[in-house]
Amino acid sequence: MKNFLRRYWHWVLVTVTVVVLAFVVADVPPHRLLQKRAEVRHLEREIAAYQSQITADSLFLEELKDDAELEKFAREKFYMHAEGEEVYLFED
Repeated sequence: MKNFLRRYWHWVLVTVTVVVLAFVVADVPPHRLLQKRAEVRHLEREIAAYQSQITADSLFLEELKDDAELEKFAREKFYMHAEGEEVYLFED
């Protein structure tokens, strides 16, 4: 290691100087960079959640294309009924 530093000290100095200047002069400070990375990870998790919700909703819409399923959904969700039927609602 000592031999390496004696031989390449000027390259080590240039590298350290460039890295320090990159953080000092850069438009985006390091802490902002870390914040943006965390935000990107959060948004990627949101995308995955929305994609799974889209998949579930697509399957539900496919089920509703069947008239029997559509009627069942309308009766349960919106309390619809056919003529001559009476609907009784029970609340807990």
